[in-house]
Amino acid sequence: MSATAPQVEQLTIEQQVMEIVRELLLQQGKERAAANLKPTSSFERDLGLASLDLVELMVRCEQKLELELPDEIAEQADTPAGWAKAIQQGTQEKSAESVYRIVPPSGVIAPEPVAAETLVDVLRWHVEQTPGKTHIHLLEAGAGRGITCSQILDGAEAVARGLLAQGIERGAPVAILLPNGEEFLHAFFGIVLAGAIPLPLFPPADPTRLTEYMERQANLLRKTNARFLIAFEQVRALARMLRVSVPGITGVAQVETLRELGSRTQRKLPTPHETAILQLTSGTTGDAKAIPLTHANVLADIRGIGRRVGVNGHDAVVSWLPLSSDLGLVGCWLFAMYYGIPLTLLSPKEFFERPDTWFWAIHDSRGTLSAAPNFAYEMCARRLPMASVEGVDLSCWRMAVNAGENVLGETIEHFTRRFAPIGFRPEAMAPGYGLAEAGVALALTDPGAGPWCDENGFYSVGRPLDGAEVRIHNGHVQFRAASQSPSVRGED
Repeated sequence: MSATAPQVEQLTIEQQVMEIVRELLLQQGKERAAANLKPTSSFERDLGLASLDLVELMVRCEQKLELELPDEIAEQADTPAGWAKAIQQGTQEKSAESVYRIVPPSGVIAPEPVAAETLVDVLRWHVEQTPGKTHIHLLEAGAGRGITCSQILDGAEAVARGLLAQGIERGAPVAILLPNGEEFLHAFFGIVLAGAIPLPLFPPADPTRLTEYMERQANLLRKTNARFLIAFEQVRALARMLRVSVPGITGVAQVETLRELGSRTQRKLPTPHETAILQLTSGTTGDAKAIPLTHANVLADIRGIGRRVGVNGHDAVVSWLPLSSDLGLVGCWLFAMYYGIPLTLLSPKEFFERPDTWFWAIHDSRGTLSAAPNFAYEMCARRLPMASVEGVDLSCWRMAVNAGENVLGETIEHFTRRFAPIGFRPEAMAPGYGLAEAGVALALTDPGAGPWCDENGFYSVGRPLDGAEVRIHNGHVQFRAASQSPSVRGED
């Protein structure tokens, strides 16, 4: 029996994938694996290819085959034959899709909500002042779509009424166990609109350590007296176990369920609670703690960052950081919302699987402001194939905030040198320092100043934000600022 056209196409793609894999193996000195390569060879088990090797393989396949591979291909298949099938299917599906295009900022700065006293005031201000304007460019699964402040408010109000129908009381902590996406946006503001307090949790990253993860989260939920948990379908079983482990939690629900429940009632929403967020500390110096931040704390920090950054009408934020982190939540999303500048939002999963998506997002949106911990800059500098960012222009990136962990001079130098050919400027690197107890940021390098180090090789993290005072006393960081949580006295 002769092969059909799709079968011939798959065989042709399979042969090309095999040659690309063989070439990579030979360059890595794995001659035996290359000699024994079969269509059914496991990349990990038989060929010894790690996750970053697969990123390199994806880049080579895209160049050789002149097409874009599905981002989830490494999860769908572990063999050359499996990749060939996924490529064929993905090509057929994408041929009918339209490309989402990000329109760069116009240069006109949005009016600042200077009179806002709560985050809800900020959201409603932009709904009224800039109706229909795209606030977030959400990039996920190789596609994209725009989200407006009006859409966030509509979804959040439905979630809020759903929570009230579930009996949520004013001031009750409500945990959010959601990945980056529109549901997180609805859940966060829905909780605030219900008069409750959001407690963002990090979704599980390592499926082999779920028991340890559950114990940590259960302990945290008990300490904060959390009363409700908003989760997503993929962690439904985990959410149920958390409810059993934490008797104080009265319910677990998904965002869609709460929206549907809320759409059946027009119940009046209360005024927001004074506490805006229970923000988790990093846990680097002990168990993670939930720090209460008032609306006044958060807005003071956002305004301090804005004054230091010098927000203008050409600014656009790009972030892959989890919205459950202080840098991702306050430093990127809420900061962008306050100043009415667009945010291009990716997921941490996309970044770790394809680090080049970060650079492409900056390029496509003409991003000017983007932040990440030192390890992300290091990972890109050491492991990102230059072929994967061919065509990228990073000259628009005016502040690459390096914060969240120790800033290493070697990383700064390596990153700056490696990506200078695609437009990254040395003065764009902007080390900073912050902690959850201060909202997120406490000190930040001035735009255009670039990083500098002392005679001992220690890099500066910039000046304290306006109105903040910082000192080192007996090896501890002490600070005083309007963004300071009422629960701490300033020691890190």
